[in-house]
Amino acid sequence: MRYQSNNLLGIGLMILAMLLFAIMDALAKWLVSAQMSAIQLIAIRSWIIIPLILLMLTAKGEINEL
Repeated sequence: MRYQSNNLLGIGLMILAMLLFAIMDALAKWLVSAQMSAIQLIAIRSWIIIPLILLMLTAKGEINEL
């Protein structure tokens, strides 16, 4: 039973990840079509992702102090 619940969790997380990648791609294409440069787009994406990664690592206990 334990393995089945882990499999379902993995499937759910994979579906969520694919949905988020599709949203990110659509948003990037829309912003580039609105005359935003690629460098600005990469910077904005990095500013959003870095705090999320730090939060995830802190939650897992891999970062003790920020």
